[in-house]
Amino acid sequence: MVSDSGLDSDSGLYDVTLIGFPRGTASKESPVQALSRVFGVDVRIAEQLVSSAPVVIKRSIPPQHARRYDAELKKIGARVSISASTHAPA
Repeated sequence: MVSDSGLDSDSGLYDVTLIGFPRGTASKESPVQALSRVFGVDVRIAEQLVSSAPVVIKRSIPPQHARRYDAELKKIGARVSISASTHAPA
């Protein structure tokens, strides 16, 4: 883990991990529906991600992209972790 926001600099590469969705999150849509809508993925893929949490959803991305994923996931009630990547870029 790097810091609260997960980023300690504007350089390097980071992994974004979906930790999960806290129970009792007040929302009109399910986590699966929200994930599907926000990221434009098929409902089956969103369901697989939610049920597999914690799961790395983006690997070896620049900090500005990691921040965007973090913000969007938190908007839909997700718990997110950002950590320095130990993998080579894809």
